[in-house]
Amino acid sequence: ADKLDAYHLVVSILYDKGKLEEAYTTAHDFLEQLGESIPRTFNMQEKNVMVKATAKMLIDLSEESLLGMKEMERETQSLLKFYSSISVAALLFKPQIVPFFSCRSVQLTMKHGTCKYSLIGEFLNIL
Repeated sequence: ADKLDAYHLVVSILYDKGKLEEAYTTAHDFLEQLGESIPRTFNMQEKNVMVKATAKMLIDLSEESLLGMKEMERETQSLLKFYSSISVAALLFKPQIVPFFSCRSVQLTMKHGTCKYSLIGEFLNIL
């Protein structure tokens, strides 16, 4: 947990210093160390496939079922925290990949539960 917090702090400092590419690369590399597979590129066809697959997970989601979801484990929350950080850097540095991060965050939420980093509502913005 301390290592996760330390890496997140490094990413935040790089972002605050305007070093977006370095912040993005650091978060990207750390997410891959945690077992996440992040594409280097993300074209429109890949985006459409991932958005449709993710939207399918939300078809039967109601406010009641969303509120009834369990709280996510701390390690998965850390993944979402990194996805949130990398998304901010990507918005300015590599915007074409932001939908991947949004979809992956929603997928993690639907599989593992909710937390303050969950982006169910944000996903609707990319549909």
